[in-house]
Amino acid sequence: MARKDTSKENVREAARIIKEDVGKAGASVKAGIISGLKGINEIEAEIVSLVRNTVSNAFRATGTVINEGLEITKDVVKGAIQGYRRSRHWAFP
Repeated sequence: MARKDTSKENVREAARIIKEDVGKAGASVKAGIISGLKGINEIEAEIVSLVRNTVSNAFRATGTVINEGLEITKDVVKGAIQGYRRSRHWAFP
């Protein structure tokens, strides 16, 4: 019977070691997943920042173009009005 007890002890010891190893593997997988998720959050934050800056710069550039276009239009209209006034002045003194 001493032999059976030794076999049972060996099986129990093996089961304990396997349980510990599985627990360690599970903890490692969990840590890896958490690390991966943190990495994804960092990448997501960088993407959001990049998009925000790109859109902001595009709006600034568009605003500059619009302002320049309005200035040109304003100058053309002023010139046309002045030209019209001068032509009327010359035509009808």
